[in-house]
Amino acid sequence: MNSETFHKLHKILVANHGLQSTQEFGSIEALGMFLWACGHKQCMRQVKERLRRALGTVSHKFGEVLRAMVSFADTVIMPKDPTYSTVHPALRTYSPLFDGCIGAIDGTHVPVCVSRRSHDDYLNRKGWPSQNVLAVVDFDMRFTFIGVGMAGAVHDMAVLREGWTARTFPHPPPGWFP
Repeated sequence: MNSETFHKLHKILVANHGLQSTQEFGSIEALGMFLWACGHKQCMRQVKERLRRALGTVSHKFGEVLRAMVSFADTVIMPKDPTYSTVHPALRTYSPLFDGCIGAIDGTHVPVCVSRRSHDDYLNRKGWPSQNVLAVVDFDMRFTFIGVGMAGAVHDMAVLREGWTARTFPHPPPGWFP
């Protein structure tokens, strides 16, 4: 991420999503820590050593930035036209067959490290611990929904059901599909 993008993101998170500085941790440092930890797969102990901060402080500030990022994602990852009042130009050739179609949906598994107690719940059908991720994209390949958090052992239909009950899940226009 370049410096200009970093500072724009910081400004948005502070102004609109509740990211704040404290006496011991500035909001710029907190965002930098968060992006470094996520981008380079660093654990909290590695962040603690790099920043020379207490583990509890690092963990707490990471959680604050994560909450701000989730709030930001809720404003960015959404349909361009939530009412789906028009048919996408790429589908007009196929009208009326794809009228009401709002995009594509797919899921994947992301590897995770979990406690021994939860390990079996997260084992997917391939035998490794994972978390389900459900994503919906529109016809311009923009994400309109991302659902995460369900254990890898959960059936795909359960993941879909959980997703479509979410407040932000993009549903087709009324009358098109159930």
